[in-house]
Amino acid sequence: PAPAPAQPKRLTFRAVNAAIAAEGIVAELVQGDGYLYFVGDDVEHADGTSVMVPRLNLFSLDRWLEEARSFKKQSDARKLPPAEVARIRKKFKPAAQPKLAQSQPEPAPAQADQSASSVGRKPILREAMDRFVLDLADLKGQALEERCTEELARMEHLKPSTRKGYIMRYRKAVSEAFGSDHPALSFLTATGLAQEIQNQPPKPPAPVQTVHTAISSSYKPPTRKEALAAFTVALRAAAASAQPGDAIEALWQREWASTAHLADTTRKLYVSKYYRPAAKAILGEDSPYLTMIAVPADMMDRINGDYRHRVISQNKTLIHVPHWRDLVDVASGVIRKAQGWTRLTTDQATQVAAALLLLTGRRPYEVISCGSFEPAALPGGAKGAKSKWSVMFSGQSKTRGREGTNFETAYEIPVLAPAPDVLAAFQKLRASPDGQEWQTLTNDEFSALTNSRGPDGVLAIRAVVTDLYGPLWPKEDMVFNRRANRDEVKVKGLRPLYAEIAYKFFSAPAISKNSFFATVLGHTAKDLETSLSYFDYYLDDTGNAATSGVKKIKNRIEQRYAEMETSHD
Repeated sequence: PAPAPAQPKRLTFRAVNAAIAAEGIVAELVQGDGYLYFVGDDVEHADGTSVMVPRLNLFSLDRWLEEARSFKKQSDARKLPPAEVARIRKKFKPAAQPKLAQSQPEPAPAQADQSASSVGRKPILREAMDRFVLDLADLKGQALEERCTEELARMEHLKPSTRKGYIMRYRKAVSEAFGSDHPALSFLTATGLAQEIQNQPPKPPAPVQTVHTAISSSYKPPTRKEALAAFTVALRAAAASAQPGDAIEALWQREWASTAHLADTTRKLYVSKYYRPAAKAILGEDSPYLTMIAVPADMMDRINGDYRHRVISQNKTLIHVPHWRDLVDVASGVIRKAQGWTRLTTDQATQVAAALLLLTGRRPYEVISCGSFEPAALPGGAKGAKSKWSVMFSGQSKTRGREGTNFETAYEIPVLAPAPDVLAAFQKLRASPDGQEWQTLTNDEFSALTNSRGPDGVLAIRAVVTDLYGPLWPKEDMVFNRRANRDEVKVKGLRPLYAEIAYKFFSAPAISKNSFFATVLGHTAKDLETSLSYFDYYLDDTGNAATSGVKKIKNRIEQRYAEMETSHD
């Protein structure tokens, strides 16, 4: 028999989801924050679809197929069989044209009692809920969402407190009929009504409280995972509709409104970290509809204004780093010691990465995954001469290709240890087994790996940074990690400390401090606000290198700054 085709060395979501589809399972595997989970019609009734591993390649393709089959089996077992649907239809017998009170104001309690005792008031709310629950038995996907949206729209004329009470009654009816994990519950939410209720003018107490004004205090908005999963399903349906533009815009407006209870910065984070990546995976990187899924311009202006105020406040309280020379010695010692390591273990590779963070000032993702360091030529020197205190860096992240940044370009940066040692350590890191895998990670996969709470597959960069630099780091700049139950060094603090030390040794007289920071960190020469955000520390005034090699680097930095100034005039 012909041999089975070899499984690819590295799985992709496209390959896994294609295999799942080939099995006839209507579901997809997607990346969560430190875990993966399945979404789709064939798994929607399963009791949770999360797989608590941070990376796709920790499981084989066969294992992911087993997980998909298992969740489908759970979902099938919990689906309502035709006989149960018939039972529900028999149980719920709505009136011919059920509807909520639409144009008439709510009767006063006394009137309601009188009506009920004299002519027998029809249970309008009960009839509407019966009809709604009956409809849900045959709906899914976008049709389900539209039906829920329609029902909520019929309550718009009611007071916020009344609407909230009605919604809780609807949620209870759906849960009783179909279970507490039915997807309709993701749309039947009272998000934002609490604030509306608080803003209502006070009213005199009613002698009798009717069921229509009862408010449940146990309601909680859906979690981010639940909301994102429901949004993903709805977005697929909207993209496949006859008018995808209108459908996607309406969907996003509803989703954005559902986050109104969150802080502005949290909403911005959710859009950039969760909603837009999910939308790109469904719509494609170049889809024109992606522009709809964004933070409103007025909110971005407000967030940026708050950021400026924080930067100004931060620069009034700089932190003294008395042991900065010792910190550089620790990092330099690691890369020198790495020269004797033949095959880096995971811990050794992480130590080398932590050392390079301080010595080069680059971001963790740049050092470990996407960046590259090469020798820097020494202009005016002997043929083939290389700089001793600088390297060429490329692969800058976090710029999103903005004009004037160093996105997809190589530029010279000073280093705080001899360049040959830095380059040798970097090559050894990338050649290690872990390094080869790490450099294939996307930004989202890298974040999931470094932030994973699981015991396996964690890139423990924060723990290693703390172990290396913690004894010498200013205590007032450390943060308490509740999970680790100890004070830890902020990894992002290594970048501004590098800039401060580099300024002491490599600054040219013609360049201001904020412009120097912008130049060596890869920002625009006139990006004053961004450079100010790195003014976190101050050093002792003693010491300034004066070797000829350092002087040449100063001159080149000054020349590059002048070129950047000219290009932005």
